[in-house]
Amino acid sequence: EPDAIKRHWDIGVEVGMPATLMTEIKRTIAVVDSSLFGNDWIDSRKATARNEEGSQHSGLETVGQLLAEQVERADLVLMNKTDLATEEELKTTEEVLQALNPDAELIRCTYGKVSPIELLPEIPHGLKYPEFGKGRNFRWAQNPHVLQIRVKVPASAKSKDINFDIGRTWLQIWVKGEPVPRLQGKLFGRLKGIEEWLWELDGEGDDRHVAVFLEKTEEGMWEDLWEKQRPGQPLTEHEPAAAEAEAAAAAEAAADAGGISCTPCAPSIFQRSRRNKAASRRFGIRTFTYERRRPFNAVRLQRLIEEWPLPKRNKKTFSLTDLESSTEAEAFDIRAAFKPILRSKGFCWVDSEPFRVNEWSHAGRSLSVLPEDWWWSVLKPDQLNFQICYPGAKGNFERIRRDKWQEPWGDRRQEIVFIGGPCMRERDVTRILDDCLLSDSELDLFRQSTMDTHPPDTYFGIEGLLRQMGEDPETFGRGNAGDEDTIDVSPLAE
Repeated sequence: EPDAIKRHWDIGVEVGMPATLMTEIKRTIAVVDSSLFGNDWIDSRKATARNEEGSQHSGLETVGQLLAEQVERADLVLMNKTDLATEEELKTTEEVLQALNPDAELIRCTYGKVSPIELLPEIPHGLKYPEFGKGRNFRWAQNPHVLQIRVKVPASAKSKDINFDIGRTWLQIWVKGEPVPRLQGKLFGRLKGIEEWLWELDGEGDDRHVAVFLEKTEEGMWEDLWEKQRPGQPLTEHEPAAAEAEAAAAAEAAADAGGISCTPCAPSIFQRSRRNKAASRRFGIRTFTYERRRPFNAVRLQRLIEEWPLPKRNKKTFSLTDLESSTEAEAFDIRAAFKPILRSKGFCWVDSEPFRVNEWSHAGRSLSVLPEDWWWSVLKPDQLNFQICYPGAKGNFERIRRDKWQEPWGDRRQEIVFIGGPCMRERDVTRILDDCLLSDSELDLFRQSTMDTHPPDTYFGIEGLLRQMGEDPETFGRGNAGDEDTIDVSPLAE
């Protein structure tokens, strides 16, 4: 659970645990099985049922929900076992991953074999000179004597197709037939022996690349591959070919923006991407956030959940065609409106639980709306003071107070993110969700019934601590004679 790990780490920092003061979490990496991703996505079993020996996951999420959370929190996602997956399985896996987390770097691999250059975070400047680095479609490494650069080229490229233009302080690498270089720029240092240098064409498919080995004039490590930009100087585009491809993809997406198409777009031409809008450009993935400042009616919301078109029980695997919808949604046509939704997440406000934040989580065959923490705005002053004593809670409260507070309801609101295929219509989804909200007359009654009411005090103070530890305050401490009851303080932080 990435969120739990990060939350516990932040708590450790706040309370001064030595390990957290000496180290920090720099990257979160998720590994998915490309050949079974479609099966796992619609696996509605509790994740605990999939625990291997020694695993201690104890959350309530289903396999699909936990898979979505892991991908969404990752900085880097490894698509493993690509050799066992079909083209359709690879396409489905890549498009869903990009939709869930368009900011993450995505790498295909087999047997978990990935270069440390790809896995390790960038080395902070001033700590030491880097031994390696990378760009969109190139990698480089160095020692005090030699510089090595590897540039991706088309899978069909031959040795005769590669052209080099290398000087003492600059280089260009071209592929025959392309109007701009694959790589270009002024180097950080100087090269020697530019009349004689080694290069090779290696790899297959997506891993096809040209490797160049260059000797440095002076022994020592460079601070970077490229010369530092001077203040006010225009930024140099070191990968013109990749930049042109991105611009063409953006132009194509803009040209198609006004049309309606339910046909999934073609797969990515790059193996990995960090671009925020990559998923929407390539695959027609859409996303929007539903936000309102009044509660749902529990009965109408329950009816929506029951009618939500989740994948059928006898369906064994997920594919992108599951997101297609052939008709425009009519009024209250829940199936047509919600079938294209791949993932939804966030929290909501329900009249049956007026004091609680209800966590909304939908992935694959699983959809749950469960009460979790208290809304900050419903707490009495002493309850609020108790809550913000938990490590990390005060900062969260201050952020909510600054960014999300709105009278008269404070932080109580609907905030649900929807991610779907090209057939998802924000208008239709919003219309159906709005129908689940309290009407004006219902809202007036709700306001009157909840005015000046607060959560029970039994959930705060010592009783609240015992409840969070999973103990019953009525029976806690009544052990067998001679037994000494002890309190393990570690769950308190949780």
